[in-house]
Amino acid sequence: MPFGAFKVALLGSGAGSKTYWAAMLQTEVGGERHESTFRGMDVDSDDNVYVAFVDGSGEEGRIAKFEQSDGVPTLAASVVLDNTVPTGNLTLWNDGGTEILTLSGGRNNQSESCYVYSIEKDLSTDVNGGASRGIYINSGENNSISHDQTELSSTGVLNWCSMDHFSYFGWHTVQAGIWLETGWSIAQTGSSYSPSNGISADNTQIGTCSAFQWGADRWGVAGKYGTQPWIVGNYNTSGNTTTGSTYEYSGWDTNFSGAKGSLVCNTNETNDPAYWLITNPHTSNQSVYFAKLPENNITSPTWVRKISGGSMYGPGQTGSVGNTTGTPCRPIVDSSDNIYIAWGDRVGSSGGNDRASIAKYNSSGTLQWSNTIVINSGTATNQFNPHSLRLSDDEEDLYISIERGRPDSSQNGSGMLFKVPADGTLTSSDNVSFGGGTFVYNTQTYTEAAGSLTVASNTSSGWSTSSSQSGATAYYPSESSFDSYLATAEIEG
Repeated sequence: MPFGAFKVALLGSGAGSKTYWAAMLQTEVGGERHESTFRGMDVDSDDNVYVAFVDGSGEEGRIAKFEQSDGVPTLAASVVLDNTVPTGNLTLWNDGGTEILTLSGGRNNQSESCYVYSIEKDLSTDVNGGASRGIYINSGENNSISHDQTELSSTGVLNWCSMDHFSYFGWHTVQAGIWLETGWSIAQTGSSYSPSNGISADNTQIGTCSAFQWGADRWGVAGKYGTQPWIVGNYNTSGNTTTGSTYEYSGWDTNFSGAKGSLVCNTNETNDPAYWLITNPHTSNQSVYFAKLPENNITSPTWVRKISGGSMYGPGQTGSVGNTTGTPCRPIVDSSDNIYIAWGDRVGSSGGNDRASIAKYNSSGTLQWSNTIVINSGTATNQFNPHSLRLSDDEEDLYISIERGRPDSSQNGSGMLFKVPADGTLTSSDNVSFGGGTFVYNTQTYTEAAGSLTVASNTSSGWSTSSSQSGATAYYPSESSFDSYLATAEIEG
């Protein structure tokens, strides 16, 4: 694809033989850099990085592919799609011997349905006829969900969710289920396709949703209900594609307000535990909770950790997480059962510097390290929010996609990518020149201690099973190119 401008801000060499870096990418038209917002991100076995993003309007979907054979990343391919493709989740998976990219989630602020779109890694070869197909249970008004609200397995099983809206009453309805990659007919029904679906009642208290698979027989949605984080879904010991029975759990601690969560399961451990990340922006309890929930005894967490202090302000209120429909960045788990979490906030006050925090825990709940990325210059955007985390195949490198930062106040904001060592090293208090401004990647000392979290079964959201689902309008986006501005910085520490 053609390039507009290219800028490298050199910081030094990476640890050992590896290079670590930061990158930002914007569309450039007539010398003007347009705002971009990064969302879904994944990394292939060759360490090529793929990111889905939208332009300044929040409507037009795009994909960029970065290669890093020479150290700092270069733009290897890119494509403009349109507003008919989702960008919330990007997953690389093996489809019958071909590794492809699949985008899934809300259709760029346009639909109450969950959409799925796939393309090959060259970003030019169509999959499934180039169709973007949607699924829904309840059809209300359009609603915006722009965060990572789906989970796609390596075998093409999609846990999906979406949210509609009824503006007259102020209601939201959360709907979710499982879709099997069977002929790529997303609304297929019948004996060969046994979907499990569920839906909440119409309610003004529901907000956010992020789908997950929990062991072999339980699936669900994490989000919030009122002031509390909640988990709902379906369960059946005969397999997760059978509708089965419903469940609902809420979390609670003193001074919860606007608390919301996301969840990931680790099937490599006994009892298939889920790790629940909760952000709580209450002014008297600004904190992050992290809990381990055994699948067979959800109301009795194995452990709960609480992170606070460190001039934390408004955790879970930056970027799309600050919206009614946003959820915190989904945790990820490595092969040694370590868990990585990330969240966004401001330093000290609403006018403080943009900050993204990343922490690593082991399965016993012991903090391994906690680091932060802080934008020190430019105008605060309140969009500096970690969207997706990924590990390299060797699990030595951690990748973080940031929705948007603005290191240069004279320019529009840009989505950002960071590659850092997974062991938490290469930190420094030095400013890094980047995109017309500076950032710091350094350790952060928080108050980290055992926390209190009451997990209780309830029925507040009115979650019920459903055997009804429909296919939304299918779209066939046309592909085109764009000129770009790429800025990079090498991280040494």
